Amino acid sequence: MQEIFLNASRGFEYWGAVVFCAFIMILVTARMIGLSPHDLPSYIGTDTYSRMVRVRDLWAGGSWFNPVYDQVIPHGLLSHWTRPLDVLISVCALPFMLVMRQETALFWGGYVVAPGLGIVTAGLLAAALRRVLTPLQTAMTIVSLICVTPLLATFLPGRPDHYAALIPVLALIVWGLVLMATSPYGRHGATLVGIALPLAVWVNISGVLAALLFPVALGVRWLVAGGAWSQLNQRVAAVASATCLVILFVERPPLDTVSVVEFDRVSVWHLCVFLAIVLFWTGIRTVEQRWPAIDRGAVSRLVPAIPLALVGVGALLVAFPQVLAPDHGIAIDPLYVGVRLLRIEEYYPLIDAADFESAWTVLSAVATQTGYLLPLIISVVGMLILLVRGGPERRWVWGSLLVVAVTMLLVTWPPVAAWMPMILFFLLPGQGLIAAMAVSACPRARLLVRMPLRVALASAVLVGPFVVQAITHTADKEKNPNVLTHCSVDDLTRWLGATLPPAPPLNIMALADMGAALMYWTPHRVYAIPNHRLQPGFATRLEVISAPTDDDALARATDAQVDILVICDVAIDTDVRDPTLPRPPFKTRLLQGDEPDWLTPLPTPDSVSDAVRVFRVHRAQDGES
Repeated sequence: MQEIFLNASRGFEYWGAVVFCAFIMILVTARMIGLSPHDLPSYIGTDTYSRMVRVRDLWAGGSWFNPVYDQVIPHGLLSHWTRPLDVLISVCALPFMLVMRQETALFWGGYVVAPGLGIVTAGLLAAALRRVLTPLQTAMTIVSLICVTPLLATFLPGRPDHYAALIPVLALIVWGLVLMATSPYGRHGATLVGIALPLAVWVNISGVLAALLFPVALGVRWLVAGGAWSQLNQRVAAVASATCLVILFVERPPLDTVSVVEFDRVSVWHLCVFLAIVLFWTGIRTVEQRWPAIDRGAVSRLVPAIPLALVGVGALLVAFPQVLAPDHGIAIDPLYVGVRLLRIEEYYPLIDAADFESAWTVLSAVATQTGYLLPLIISVVGMLILLVRGGPERRWVWGSLLVVAVTMLLVTWPPVAAWMPMILFFLLPGQGLIAAMAVSACPRARLLVRMPLRVALASAVLVGPFVVQAITHTADKEKNPNVLTHCSVDDLTRWLGATLPPAPPLNIMALADMGAALMYWTPHRVYAIPNHRLQPGFATRLEVISAPTDDDALARATDAQVDILVICDVAIDTDVRDPTLPRPPFKTRLLQGDEPDWLTPLPTPDSVSDAVRVFRVHRAQDGES
């Protein structure tokens, strides 16, 4: 009875931390809903609306396989996004459907899916780390999940993002690693890792890095320790291959499962990689059984490993040579690349070569991006401490997580916000350790001294970076204006949805940043959305706003069948192929109030920024120009 009570009291710390995280996420969700001036609050970012259009189209009878954005003209857009998040949003929407209409329920399902996944992630961390950390360290790691800026941002309400679905899958990988390191649960851990690796690729293509790096880390473990690790690695690869095959049949039409190769969406390429790993470990197992002496040391294990690895890699390159092509042969729109780097904050470099000119510039860069870089530094220090303190098996867990995170950081250098949630998640136990050390500091000091000191230290570790980031980020926002805010995209698109007649469908030419919200809030069509796959609308819009004369602009707008033209006075709206060119001439004249007679200005409400102008286009074939 005493043992049961003791275990329950220990579990209270980390399960209590899960409950605390759930409470905070619910509180944040309620707060953001309360602050919204609209009946339906806004989503965060641009991709969120694109994903919600997918869900809405699916419930309206759209194709499960190969869903196309029909509202993107002229030919629609087949995105690289996959179905898991759509299913999760739909599941979250089901309770709302009991009390409201379907479209509104889907909206709320998308609004709450990210904080819901954050709560799930906290629970998975508790289940995984309680075996290798103390209850206090586990609890502080879970609390760090809502204190580290990039991770908190991932789970904010109103952000139905694929990263919110990826992080819980990464937690499954961590749990599997812990089980593999704590015998007798090795086989269970191998199964869990094998399931999670292709899941990571499926829910978010960014997870492909984890799916490739962790098999390497497990291979290094076999190289150092030998023994049963070859069998565990074989099990991981076999389960991953089987899971990936099931995923392909769920995600793709049957023929596409074996015939269509895509690198930015789970495909037969990823299945073949997992199968190659299975064959590698099958070969290793065969050699070990036939020549047991191979298992005597790391050098002897390299003898079969090197040729088998070379043959496997060579076979994959012969079968899929496009993997070595620029962007892996993916037809990435060249204009989108520039748009992303200019206008999407997640791709602004947090620190680059210029910041390493002196110690002062390094400190200045860290201060500007404290919410990202300081948790990175703290977490790495904590992971190094865990490496020193832990036993052999635990050191392997921490070492694997640290090496994978550092490798991701180097591969994606310079660091950008888009990759930081995944990197910082693998380092989160280090953050939890430092926070736990702060909470338990000065055990011999008097209570009146000890408690305030512990609160101050823990606050500095957990929320200090967030506070400094909030203070210093103002200047960064002025340097890189947010198009969504500057152009009042949310209010603008809602107003257009309420003002324009729903039929016939109109063609709205606007910044690609506005495209996704326009697709969501209106039934009309757009020329481009923030997506890397080829969209003629990027170039078409530039041709119209860059026309040298009004007649040229009319001819190009007529060819493109533009019905509504939206422009916004934002400096970074230039031809990204050559930023040295002057501002688009036709757009400049419109902003100065010099519009031709074939454009009719539409008065916008006060909630829309003065930087925005909206015009009804009277095309040449309409007989009105």
